[in-house]
Amino acid sequence: MKNFRIFFLLTAILLSPVFFSSCSDDDDESSVSDIVGTWTYRNNDPNSYVKQTYTYVFTASGRYTWSALSVQMESGTYTVNGNKVLCVPDGEYYDSSTLFLQNGTLYDPDLDIEYRKQ
Repeated sequence: MKNFRIFFLLTAILLSPVFFSSCSDDDDESSVSDIVGTWTYRNNDPNSYVKQTYTYVFTASGRYTWSALSVQMESGTYTVNGNKVLCVPDGEYYDSSTLFLQNGTLYDPDLDIEYRKQ
């Protein structure tokens, strides 16, 4: 009987990580509602000759526009998958781009800049 108790206790100790582990996904999941709105980057570098302003506008219908210096440069559709936002422009002049939504910022790795939601 004593051996059974020791066996049961050791089994319980060895299996405890299985019972207390989390089953949820730890990835930051974003939804379309997180991206909808106006996102702006403003270059406030005092050493820069050009005060650049880049803006993304995402709609709930799955469309976006991208503007540089208040001139619309690109428009198209977007999809949200986890923290990735895939932007597919209309027409054939621009390539698709992937942006990353994390900690309240939208990161554009192609331009190495972060946008903030207004």
